[in-house]
Amino acid sequence: MSKRFGILLARQRSGTGALGTVLDKHSQIKYLGEIFHPGNVGTAHNFFTYKLEAIKKDPNLVLPGRGLELLEGFLDWKSELIRKQLPIIDAKYSSLHHLCPPMLNPLERPFLLGHCIQNRLPIIHLTRENYLHTFVSGRLAEANKVWHAHSDSEIKVTSIDVDINRLLSYCKQTKASVNMIKEWLGKRHFVLEVEYANLFDTDGSLSNDIKEDLEDLLDVDGFEDTKPVFVKQNKAPLSESIENFEQVHDALRKTEFSWMVDA
Repeated sequence: MSKRFGILLARQRSGTGALGTVLDKHSQIKYLGEIFHPGNVGTAHNFFTYKLEAIKKDPNLVLPGRGLELLEGFLDWKSELIRKQLPIIDAKYSSLHHLCPPMLNPLERPFLLGHCIQNRLPIIHLTRENYLHTFVSGRLAEANKVWHAHSDSEIKVTSIDVDINRLLSYCKQTKASVNMIKEWLGKRHFVLEVEYANLFDTDGSLSNDIKEDLEDLLDVDGFEDTKPVFVKQNKAPLSESIENFEQVHDALRKTEFSWMVDA
């Protein structure tokens, strides 16, 4: 595959939307968003929209092992939009399997990541160590039915009652998935790991250190506008955004995740 592209890799509610809007403001970058999102089938930026049309012309493309060929076709399909810019694909952990060949071991590194590593394509791995914040952010987004808010007026629900068992399961599963991704990626010069807490300055703009790291990784000129388009949904302290905060505090107190309550 000859196409050069980059990947913004993360779990849901880890800041990819906000960072993506900053990347897309750069004249040398084209942020394509979550092209593998199944809920966006039919839209112009969705990989599966292209796949459906491509299979009509060549039914054999539906067979396993044609994933990278389809991705290259998708990027060609978007070539007029991308022009000479570097396309950045927003890939969530849960969508890495879409291009995998047949008979892949479930513990084996996803084919898309392997391809990027083999071809030294830039990978931005956006992490969010505080799983409690991520969990609450997700539940608030569900309650508001807004995943990316452009203004505070879109956020009607500001607190939730947390399901303790669901939270504990989420934290354990998230830790395991993050550790596996980090093991797959390893320490490579074309992989930039960015922690959500360090992503933006106090004024909401991309932090200077991260800005410089991204410029080096993506080999682009300096960013000019580093203010994201989206606003945070859970700005209040956890003690205010979690209605059963004391229960959550007690449940996490004896676990390795206890620090997340006070962070």
